[in-house]
Amino acid sequence: MKSLQAQHISMVLYGLQNTNSGEEGTRQLLSVIAMMITECTDKFGPQAIGNAFYGLQGMSSESSEVRDVLSALAIKVNACSENLSAQEIGNTLYGLQGVSSDCSEIRDVLSALAIKVFDCREDFSAQAVGNAFYGLQGMSSDSSEVRNVIAALCIKVHSCKENLSAQNVGNAFYGLKGMGSDSSEVCDVLIALALKVRYCKDILNAPNLANAFYGLQGMSSDSFEVCDVLSALHSKVRTCKEEFNAQCIGNVFYGLKCMSSDSFEIRDVLSALAIKVRSSREDLNAQAIGNAFYGLQGMSSDSSEVRDVLSALAIKVNACSENLSAQEIGNALYGLQGVSSDCSEIRDVLSALAIKVRTSKKILDAQAVGNAFYGLQGMSSDNPEVRNMLSTLTTKVYSCTENLTAQNVGNAFLGLQGMSSDCPEIHYVLSALSTKVQTCKENFSA
Repeated sequence: MKSLQAQHISMVLYGLQNTNSGEEGTRQLLSVIAMMITECTDKFGPQAIGNAFYGLQGMSSESSEVRDVLSALAIKVNACSENLSAQEIGNTLYGLQGVSSDCSEIRDVLSALAIKVFDCREDFSAQAVGNAFYGLQGMSSDSSEVRNVIAALCIKVHSCKENLSAQNVGNAFYGLKGMGSDSSEVCDVLIALALKVRYCKDILNAPNLANAFYGLQGMSSDSFEVCDVLSALHSKVRTCKEEFNAQCIGNVFYGLKCMSSDSFEIRDVLSALAIKVRSSREDLNAQAIGNAFYGLQGMSSDSSEVRDVLSALAIKVNACSENLSAQEIGNALYGLQGVSSDCSEIRDVLSALAIKVRTSKKILDAQAVGNAFYGLQGMSSDNPEVRNMLSTLTTKVYSCTENLTAQNVGNAFLGLQGMSSDCPEIHYVLSALSTKVQTCKENFSA
């Protein structure tokens, strides 16, 4: 085994593409392979590199054995004197989809691959573009190595002569889900991809659109480049004739969690999405409800488009037969932080959610308590729907067995800013929260 050549080692790894590192047998094999790579004196050529990384697509960097393989492969990439083809780069990056740039071994790999992308003399095909970005889904633009890869890929997107297919579009944006629009490299690639969306002749189906929007979850609509992408995707939502299922609805809205309805591009998107929610015949499951509302945290009920979305979602909450988990309750209510109970649509949402909170058998953890109350900061206790929610949440606070952190406590009380002490429900809430303040073990900062 130790005398295997690079080609044979890459074939072994390539054959693992349908396995995952959660299996003990796979990890044992990877440990052996890492040693084989380290001891191999044979140079890894472009095809061997592409095949080796492609086989790692089901692996997680939480496994030390995976990290050992990647560390050994990074050395081989640096030692490779040949240029990789566009397909080989696409396959190599695609194989990284399960790993995180939090690990130094992955950053070493990315550092080596960025050079290979820059040096590649071929134009990327549409599939290579989609595959390359899709492999970055576990990466963060906080890492300079990730940003270098994105900068290199941006050049390749611009030079790509093919139109991206619907799947290529969805995959490319999905790979950006760990990226922030505060990075100039990310903004540059958004401009390049927005143009590709406009030139895409395919009609994007619901999963394609869900993937594309989900990939924007770290992006702010304060960015011109993000708004350009939203404008391009908006037209694709309008032309999509397919019904959105529960997962698609949840993922699309979740991708908007850093966006603000101050942007007219967001309002256009919300208008189109409201139609999709209303026309969907599938009931939303609990996770979709939590994700959808969580994605609205930056939206204001001053916008008619936001109110229209909330009205559509209220109907879906009423129709949902699943019980919400603690996290789903916290996320759903947290997403309401920018809206006001002066609006009938929000009161309808609160009525529907109060039932789901009341019937949930899950005990709220400390974070869910803080998040749930934090989402009520735009609400007034003058409204019976708000008082009903407060009464329901009070019961959940008493049943919470965790100590609240200082952050949880602060969030909970911040959410009560629109409430009146003349309201008996507020007295009950304050009494319940006061017990949690007393058991909080953290010091409060100013």
